[in-house]
Amino acid sequence: MFRNAGIVHCRRSALDVCVSCFSTDFTVGQAWSCNLGGLGAYYGLYSRFDGPCALPLPVCELQHESVVANLAGVARGLMELYGLAWHPDYLEFYWNERPVVTASNAQIRQPIYASSVGLWRRYEDQLQPLIDSLLLDAVA
Repeated sequence: MFRNAGIVHCRRSALDVCVSCFSTDFTVGQAWSCNLGGLGAYYGLYSRFDGPCALPLPVCELQHESVVANLAGVARGLMELYGLAWHPDYLEFYWNERPVVTASNAQIRQPIYASSVGLWRRYEDQLQPLIDSLLLDAVA
């Protein structure tokens, strides 16, 4: 169906991802995000999933923290990788008025920011069940 498509897989610090999920009020179907230990186990399932690599499509792996640190460079690299023309407006995505229905709909209406990188450290004392679950998964 998408013979010429490519996949962009963006990874982020496991603890930052889990804190983001835990602090987001999902409506239905994400009960796993309400329990720190369960959230770590669920993230472990994701981290072991190698689906994108099993597809016969080009896969570009990015690190969220790299995108935050160098949006222009990463965006230009993606456009080049997939043979797309560059336009400086790509860096001002937050002006797009297209409807967005995700938990991060408010975030995409503002420029990239770094305040969420390492955010988990603010809550480290309360995150022990999550940390233990992620460590157990890493050993398994």
